[in-house]
Amino acid sequence: MAQHDMRGTFYVSSGFVGQPGRLTWEEVQDLQSKGNEIGGHTVNHLHLETLDEAEQARQICDDRDALMAHGVNVTSFAYPFDGYAPVTKSIVAKCGYNSARSEGGFGTCDESCRFAETIPAADPYSIRTAVPVATATRISSIEQQIIDAESNGGGWVPLVFHDVCDMCSDMAVTPSDFDSLLTWLQARAANGTTVKTITGVVGGSLRPIVTAAADVRSDAQLVNPSLELPTETAPATGPAVTSQCWDQSAFGDNTGEWARVTSAHSGAWAEQVTVSKYSTGDQKLVIRQDSGSCSPAVTPGQAYQVGGWYNSTAPTRIVAFYRLRSGAWKYWTASPQALGSDTWEQLQWTTPPMPAEATRISFGFQLAAEGTLMIDDYTLNRVKATGDAGMLAGLTLIGIFAGLVVLPTLAYLCWYSARNKRERRSNGGSRLATGHVS
Repeated sequence: MAQHDMRGTFYVSSGFVGQPGRLTWEEVQDLQSKGNEIGGHTVNHLHLETLDEAEQARQICDDRDALMAHGVNVTSFAYPFDGYAPVTKSIVAKCGYNSARSEGGFGTCDESCRFAETIPAADPYSIRTAVPVATATRISSIEQQIIDAESNGGGWVPLVFHDVCDMCSDMAVTPSDFDSLLTWLQARAANGTTVKTITGVVGGSLRPIVTAAADVRSDAQLVNPSLELPTETAPATGPAVTSQCWDQSAFGDNTGEWARVTSAHSGAWAEQVTVSKYSTGDQKLVIRQDSGSCSPAVTPGQAYQVGGWYNSTAPTRIVAFYRLRSGAWKYWTASPQALGSDTWEQLQWTTPPMPAEATRISFGFQLAAEGTLMIDDYTLNRVKATGDAGMLAGLTLIGIFAGLVVLPTLAYLCWYSARNKRERRSNGGSRLATGHVS
């Protein structure tokens, strides 16, 4: 981009900055110092439309607050997974953003034959884009979208990229193809097509920091532990129904299918996962890793008894994570493995003392083999601190995501740090900090 004298907008989820394999704060600051724009992308990259308003506000406002605290001027926002409700747009505005970018809205000639976003945008908190670029997308088709916009009155053509790499995902463009596109774009300046950042198009002043209300629930309080309440709005790319405050998560090379089932230990509902093909990784049902609406607060140095009921054709265990003060989630430890059982069995396990930097906990049952696991009636209780036997190492890896926006007459490059869309498709976008490679 710099070689082509172009600058972009990088959307950053602050909860991942500084984690292993992620951008550091120095790198984020360096991007800005070289003329690029840094935009907000929530703290933990959750599906906003599945969260209550208080959690949405914390994810959106706290992300901007963290970026601003590190000397980054933030006026633009991008919705993770393009997921948002009408109230979300209002929250984005209240948190101090001047704009928010969605995905899609034009790029194919439907009944309206829309070729570009308007300038100014018809809705600054739902800026429309062309169809996101994937590995199968041809550079010539991207160029044709720009030519079509130039030939139909001009406007603003955001082109969204997620990975720039050699075949690292199904949403990747190769560096050589990306460079070819930038070379082509640079030559379009003679036609009046230019490249700008989001703020360069939207405009507006830097607004004050807005702090969202903190969660006030007591220590170690679970929400929906018996899995009776469904998530009101499930992710469009995820399971049809999930349990409120619990995420069906997967990583590694395996195939799992989740469902809410009526053969519960108690109440009307339990959750079930069936792994039909296994090579590496796991499937698990864990507390949503958020900023407090679902994840329980914990006390550093305090041990907790975690548990629940399971029915499984394969061994299982409980895995645990904790939240850092920065908002990042970190894999922590796991219980000893429990044998499978064709009847409901209770598994309880006392964790080591919570680390000094821990503020919240997430845990749940894991299936790391072919088979079927049913889960119900989670429990969490404070206990006297014990030793730290059984601690296992955790690993967090990252892919860097990017988006490019081009305008005939006006254009800009838009990059953002987010999660892999493959994972979004395979498990509803629920990505946890356990050995995931985006």
